[in-house]
Amino acid sequence: PVMTFKNYHNQYPLEYIAFLDFECVLPKATKTCEECSHLRCKCDKSFTEPVSEQYPIVYSLVILDQDCEIIHEHTYAGEDAADNLIDHLVEQEETWLTNLFSTQIQINLTETDIKTYEKTNECYMCHSDFEEDIKCHDHCHYTGKFLGAICQQCNLLRRRPKKLNIFLHNGSKYDFHFIIKALNDKPKVKNINILPYNSENFRTISFNSFLFVDSMSFLQNSLAKLSDCLLYTSPSPRD
Repeated sequence: PVMTFKNYHNQYPLEYIAFLDFECVLPKATKTCEECSHLRCKCDKSFTEPVSEQYPIVYSLVILDQDCEIIHEHTYAGEDAADNLIDHLVEQEETWLTNLFSTQIQINLTETDIKTYEKTNECYMCHSDFEEDIKCHDHCHYTGKFLGAICQQCNLLRRRPKKLNIFLHNGSKYDFHFIIKALNDKPKVKNINILPYNSENFRTISFNSFLFVDSMSFLQNSLAKLSDCLLYTSPSPRD
């Protein structure tokens, strides 16, 4: 059997992405059992014993463009770190992010681009022959740069993203919980959508112009191990 990738339009790197991470303090749990009044429950039944609590006190956010250059970075330390993050994202959305994602620059073809287009016989995305579909120009809507000759189907599917993808490593089991709590009672936060794994872990969170994604869904290892791997590979965009 041969494995093939069907969603060819998802192969192209996102023009803008962001990375986010929280740091927490872990004070010991002080809540006692409501029935036996002991910190370590002594009731003769099944129970969940809290060992420590988690409070986010620091976060760091970076936003990168298509050249992997940092176009925005922000770090905050305080007991209201999660609330501050939501307020900061909404502020950036109102200031410049909305305009960024609504920008649409027309294609700018050079002589080399025209020759490349004319000589290309297959879609650069799905590699299908153009005799089976209409040949189109694909370009970056943010820069106008010609990307390649593409079939009509892939061209229609590869739409410009309307949300900023924010990646958190192991966010579904950790950071996402802080974000969900901070979304409560925020009048400027709209269109909240949460895709869960189960009642405790979440696959993605989205609101306004932001989509939070757990990078561990694609890279099954710790950040320390993944960083070590970079020492043995040559750097390239989006690596």
